[in-house]
Amino acid sequence: TELPEGSLDPTRVTAKALSLIKSKNNSLYAVLRSGNPTLETDCVVVRCRFRFHKERIEEPKNRQFIEAVFSKVAARPVELTVEHAVSSVETTPADQELVASALEILGGEVVDE
Repeated sequence: TELPEGSLDPTRVTAKALSLIKSKNNSLYAVLRSGNPTLETDCVVVRCRFRFHKERIEEPKNRQFIEAVFSKVAARPVELTVEHAVSSVETTPADQELVASALEILGGEVVDE
């Protein structure tokens, strides 16, 4: 379906905004992509699987940067909403092994919320 002239496709806005973010801050881009950002009306919604991703995105300088980029691309004010989307999917032994390996390499612990 064609959008009316002057109307911006949310998928295109998101792709362009992510591309601009990637060019300025690749690690922030990676964290955002993991949360599958979607533009819903005047709000970009990011659903993070991990609390530390949510916290990183919500850091004031990151929040301002993300909102500024999305607002510029969408040509209207866009606010950021970040959710911690806890997965209801059971982990497999392969997932558990991967997490154990990452914890061993990086150091850290699993924290239940």
